Amino acid sequence: FYSEEELSFLPTVSSRHVNNLGGTEEYFAEFVKKNPFGTITDDNVQVFNNGDAYLHSGMYTFELGEEDARTPVQARFSYVWQRIGGRWKITHHHSSLRPAAPDMVAIARANFQAWNDALQTKDPKAVANFYSEEELSFLPTVSSRHVN
Repeated sequence: FYSEEELSFLPTVSSRHVNNLGGTEEYFAEFVKKNPFGTITDDNVQVFNNGDAYLHSGMYTFELGEEDARTPVQARFSYVWQRIGGRWKITHHHSSLRPAAPDMVAIARANFQAWNDALQTKDPKAVANFYSEEELSFLPTVSSRHVN
């Protein structure tokens, strides 16, 4: 499926930039040994050149390993497919691990702890420094006043 010419392939689990069919075959000789099974979880298609090319991009998850011990690998992808000699060929393929989302609960708890530690200093300025000077909505615990 990969084009023999005009190829740019940036695989998920390799640091190499593959730009020829031999390199693509070499990469997949190792990758298929991991028993990959891919599932698209989110995607989009943009059509170009009067329907003779399209960009397919999104997210996918590959399950790797033996059936009883598979490991999911979440990644982002983009493929450019072009109709070459009447057949669809991949001319560009980029795949990269999806960055982990930040643990907002851990961040919120750490921020609360820092704010609480500032309270313990009994320094009003140290506590006030945690508050935004703009877009503030503050409903104090021991006051009926809304601070904004």
